[in-house]
Amino acid sequence: QHINKSLSFLEQVVLAIGDPNRDHIPYRTCKLTQFLKESLGGNSYTVFVANVRLESSFLSETVRTCRFAQRMLNVKNSPILNVMRNDKNVSQYIQKLVDENNHLKEELALY
Repeated sequence: QHINKSLSFLEQVVLAIGDPNRDHIPYRTCKLTQFLKESLGGNSYTVFVANVRLESSFLSETVRTCRFAQRMLNVKNSPILNVMRNDKNVSQYIQKLVDENNHLKEELALY
């Protein structure tokens, strides 16, 4: 029963992602959608695999799975390459942040 609820919430998230007029995506409705948040709408490539069975006794489940897979086509991610900086640049960046942090602390001390 919990898996059906989680899949239902996942479907709601997928529908919300596919709706350009929607400003809120309900990722927090269950653990599954929270776990998949970065894969569904984040900076990543996502592959969805739909498993179906050919036996006629599974026809309704197969149709539901195919419809869900169709809705998954509405999920569009725009991943960008995360580039590692070399050690020198990282050290300079960290020092810049430390300096900025110290400056902000000095400003706060005035109040």
